[in-house]
Amino acid sequence: MYLRTLFFWGLFTLYSTSAFAQLGEDLSLYGYFQGQYKVESFNFGGQKGTNSSFSLQQINLLLKKNFGERFSSFVDLESVNTYSTERGWGGMKFSEAWFSYNPNRKLNVKLGLQVPVFNNLNDIKNRTPLLPYLFRPVVYESSFNNFLQINTFVPDQAYVNVEGTLASNRLKFDYAVYAGNESEFVPPDSLSSIPASTDTTESKLFGGRIGIRRGSLKAGFSGTIDHANMQQLGMGAVRRYRMGADLSFAVNSFFVESEFISVTHNLSVTQEATLSFLSSQSLFLGSNLDKFYYYLLLGYRIGEQVTVYTSYDHLEDHALGLAEEGVNIFSVGAAYWPIYSAVLKIQFIDYRLKETSFASFQFSGQSLYAGISVFF
Repeated sequence: MYLRTLFFWGLFTLYSTSAFAQLGEDLSLYGYFQGQYKVESFNFGGQKGTNSSFSLQQINLLLKKNFGERFSSFVDLESVNTYSTERGWGGMKFSEAWFSYNPNRKLNVKLGLQVPVFNNLNDIKNRTPLLPYLFRPVVYESSFNNFLQINTFVPDQAYVNVEGTLASNRLKFDYAVYAGNESEFVPPDSLSSIPASTDTTESKLFGGRIGIRRGSLKAGFSGTIDHANMQQLGMGAVRRYRMGADLSFAVNSFFVESEFISVTHNLSVTQEATLSFLSSQSLFLGSNLDKFYYYLLLGYRIGEQVTVYTSYDHLEDHALGLAEEGVNIFSVGAAYWPIYSAVLKIQFIDYRLKETSFASFQFSGQSLYAGISVFF
């Protein structure tokens, strides 16, 4: 009996070692991080101030595993704002964890948590070594989310995605369709029988993008359908539509990037009446829930190592009375690649709230960023 047990244990150990060795093949572990120093002066509601700080703005650890030529898996673990459990700083999350089937460039099916394709920047917004700026176009910059609710402008997560590229001579046609959860989630509650992060709505997020490319020219249209969570206003779920367009191209050493996003809501008669009553009683609630955003960036590449640029952002949030007229953000900056895997960045930003209803209220400031992105 002992010899038989020893034989099967040895066989199991040998088989397990072989299996794990096969699982270990082609496993790639890599990542990138971005650290920065910021100096800022601001005026918020008449209160002026300054601050300066170093921070580890973001770090991503990536794992990728190929299973032959057609199948692969990918995991992206992301932390932001000098994440530390000891000090209660920042946050950490799995931004992506998916399995894909990719027989050719015409078809790629991804199952699992992923950042959906929307306009040009959404699915690469956290790839900091690829971007010349430290402060991203505002709807992709998480540090503004507590003030302008930027997460409502672009879809954040999908779980099923089908995409591909069709080629015809020099033209390439891109497509992507996806589905995921809506934004109404059950909060963590020990008394709830529903697991945290469960989608409690009766519908799902659906979206996609179609685009065209030729040389450096890239253009596309994006859209999503889901519901906005307006329970805090007593309106429940409100049907929401996002529409986006993107255009980018290069002419010699100059390059242009631009995006447009419109967020509209389809309220029922009861919901419209509720919003009308609430906005009449509040100085800070707007007359509707719609939002609008665009940005334009003009850049110039000096050789292969230096890029300079200037950009302009405009954002309107009609649900927030103070932002109905819009926030304008002007930026200039430069990036320098001393080596392929590292980029030094500097950026100046001027931001101003255009407000006419409350003349005494001001929101404006200037920030100077300096930092480095490293791919490892």
